[in-house]
This record gives sequence, structure tokens and C-alpha cells, in this order.
Amino acid sequence: MNTRIDPDDVVLLRRAGLTEEDLAHSILVAGIVGELLDAMPKEMREGLDERLAVRGALFHDLGKVVTSGITHGEEGARIGRELGLPQEVLAVMVKHVRAGVPPDEATHYGLPPGDRRVTRPEEALAIYADKLSDIMEEPGLVEDLTDARGRFAEILAARADLAKDEVTRGRYLRLREMVEAKAGG
Repeated sequence: MNTRIDPDDVVLLRRAGLTEEDLAHSILVAGIVGELLDAMPKEMREGLDERLAVRGALFHDLGKVVTSGITHGEEGARIGRELGLPQEVLAVMVKHVRAGVPPDEATHYGLPPGDRRVTRPEEALAIYADKLSDIMEEPGLVEDLTDARGRFAEILAARADLAKDEVTRGRYLRLREMVEAKAGG
């Protein structure tokens, strides 16, 4: 397992009822965050809370113990609050759905009112890593993380199921740009 992932967090996710399939996905996402961080020059990592980025990635799908629907981020934050997780980790859970929905679009997606825009680079890292993992988990779509990063925009343009919709695709592309500018990709 990735050395940045706290084994106690994995135990906590299992105890909360996350399936092994969802846990494997979450570990992959956290691992991708670690690889993106490793690709960043040290000066680009300064000021980043690496632990937050990894924990946010690891816990992002906690709400899937209740629903795999659009509100799984909200449910994850609710459960995370009960578990005593920090607010910054809860924010990743809420914001990862549809890549940071602004308040005027929340009801359009069936989300409760609220501002889910990405405000921290750690959130962007976790959300971008989640979408990269979705791409990597598609059989035969890419060879590896490098391929997924390199073809990210092309894949989202060709695969509406991965992009969700044009507005969400635009948010994913902006997050990618933000992260890759730091990672030199």
C-alpha cells in the first residue's frame, strides 16, 4: 500500500461499511494523488497539505456506503462528520461530485443548495486523481497513469459517460490544467 495512506484510515473505511471494490478504487485514487505529488518539483509542493490531498482522495467515496447516486458526496460528509474527520476532508467529499459545482447549478444536478466550487489545490488533486482512476479502470482504454494524463482531454471529449456533461467536462479540464501546471505535465 502507498506509504502516504494511513492504515488506520483504511480500517475506518472498512468499519464504516465501504465495499472492497469501492475501497480499492479509493486506494487507487489516493495512490494517484501520491504519484502526482511525486511528479511535482519540491518548490511546487510548498504550501500544499499533502496529507489532506491523500486523505481527501481516500475518503472521497465514503458516501457510497449509503448511495452511489449524485448525493454520495453529501452522504460521505455526513458520515465523515460523525467519524470526526476534519472539515477539509469533508469538503473534498462534497466537492468531488461533478468536479466542484457552483451554487447556481446545484439544484440542476439534484444536489442540495450550496457552493461546491474547488477552492484548494488539494481538492483539485483529489478530484483530478478520481477522474484519472475512472479512466484507468476502464478496460483497454489506457495503458497506465502517464497515458491517462496525456490523453485526459481527448478521452473526456470522446466519452460522455466519463465527462458527465459539457459543463462538468469543462470543470474537469480546468482542474487538470491547475494540477498539471504544478506537476509539469
